[in-house]
Amino acid sequence: MTIPASNANTKPAAKYARNQAIPRRSKCANYDSAKKNIIAFSGKDDIQSNFYPCNIKIFGISHTSAEHAFQYSKAMRSGDTITASVIQKANSALDAKRIASKITTPVEWLLQRDEVMKQILESKFDQVPEFKECVLQCNDNTKFVEAAYDNYWGSGLDKRGTHNTATTAWPGKNVMDNILTRIARSKERSFKTSHQGVESKHIFVFRLLHRQ
Repeated sequence: MTIPASNANTKPAAKYARNQAIPRRSKCANYDSAKKNIIAFSGKDDIQSNFYPCNIKIFGISHTSAEHAFQYSKAMRSGDTITASVIQKANSALDAKRIASKITTPVEWLLQRDEVMKQILESKFDQVPEFKECVLQCNDNTKFVEAAYDNYWGSGLDKRGTHNTATTAWPGKNVMDNILTRIARSKERSFKTSHQGVESKHIFVFRLLHRQ
């Protein structure tokens, strides 16, 4: 069973953000100017964004952005190897997404996409130092928010709308935050465990030397 690619687009959120009361205006009931501990990102200039140009190797294939990797994976898991090849060679992440929008995706993909995204972002964490640094510097209360009118991965709003709208009123599910937060906590624990192991080894060697 397959679903048309058009069913997976972000038009509902974009319509909400553009045609109804705009949350960033004080007259809107959902307006909230309180400072929030969030990192809103979108586009190729933000390191947290999948559109940020970077070299990633995942599932044995090299890509020039996380978006290339994700859309390539979608094409392959939809059985469209020709489109997958075109996506891999796309000049930009935006081009990769546009090409992939024509794919007819199976229902199974909807069950797999979150895990695929998680694996891609874990690879980005391990292979792109500036992304790793950004993720590790955030505290437990930080929210990562894709702000590109995406009602599944992000807030469903743009950056200003995201910052000035109560988080409970965001039209988007912000699934990306759940994934990045899980990665951040998992990697931070691994880093601390590894660091503590090295420190313990150094202390042991230090004490051993001073016994002689």
